[in-house]
Amino acid sequence: MLKTILSLFIVFAAVNTFAGNLPIGRVAEILSDQCFLVQYFKNDITLKFSRTNLVVISKYNSRRISGIVKKEPDRSNTYCFQGKSLWSLIAPGDYLYSSDHLLDFDNIRGSNQIFKYLKKNEEVELRHRALFFQGITIGETAETLKPGDLFFHIAGATSIGITNDFVLGTNIGGFFLDTPNGNIKYKVFENESDAISLGLSGKRTHNESATSLNVSFYWDSKTSDYMTTHTFLSFAVANISSTEQQTVAIKSAGSSTLQTGYEYLRTNWDRVLFGPSYNIELKSVGGYLAYQALWSKWAFELSASTVNIREAKWDFREGYLLLAETYWLF
Repeated sequence: MLKTILSLFIVFAAVNTFAGNLPIGRVAEILSDQCFLVQYFKNDITLKFSRTNLVVISKYNSRRISGIVKKEPDRSNTYCFQGKSLWSLIAPGDYLYSSDHLLDFDNIRGSNQIFKYLKKNEEVELRHRALFFQGITIGETAETLKPGDLFFHIAGATSIGITNDFVLGTNIGGFFLDTPNGNIKYKVFENESDAISLGLSGKRTHNESATSLNVSFYWDSKTSDYMTTHTFLSFAVANISSTEQQTVAIKSAGSSTLQTGYEYLRTNWDRVLFGPSYNIELKSVGGYLAYQALWSKWAFELSASTVNIREAKWDFREGYLLLAETYWLF
């Protein structure tokens, strides 16, 4: 009797973490690095579940996801991983929660592991995706868009997904300023923790008869469930006119830049972005700090950045810059 009461207490304590999603069981025995046996809870409520995709939780009072698993067709209590965190260990006693859609768990904390799984299996909200855009003065990441996805920034930056690995983009505002422009990005490599993309961008300033062309390299590396590094290297392969110096704050806009930044994924899926940068033409060290809040289709960001930390002034070209910006993904 005491054992039954204790078991029920543990089960219902877990509900406080996952807002009504009862655990269906727990890991009983590890069979291999991919599969394990499950002990089901003997409870009428917890036995009514759809045996599709399941979330393994390391402890009943934790919001951390260790992996996504699926039941083996011929075995009633054997489950194997569809996706597994590189930074979490699965152990006997870990709890399993069932749902037809992973995002039914509204209050699970942000995790890089979930991004990779949802990218292949779900139509997901913006906040549940790996970050594509860091800010108008920070630049993009190595991530691409899904086919048909449309990205639009309030400053006019627009991108559309052609394939899972290929993106076309432009800044619409440039055409109204007699500066036609365009860019492409192609993802050349991706595995469990890293993604590498190559980009080409160019613009033509008619009133100055100047053309700028940049070749860019993007490398994202997930170092934990909550931290990602973003390395960005852009070379200006065309000459820069005197007026081009006014746009050095914008990456891939006619100047050569090396940037190594960090992205921290908060529990509510918002992002904190920070890191240093080096502008090759100016021979100056800069950096940025930004907070990006994301919702279903749009994001809002506050940022502070500079291309030269020695210039103690508010200036778009070489000093410090404070920005509030927003973008949408359709």
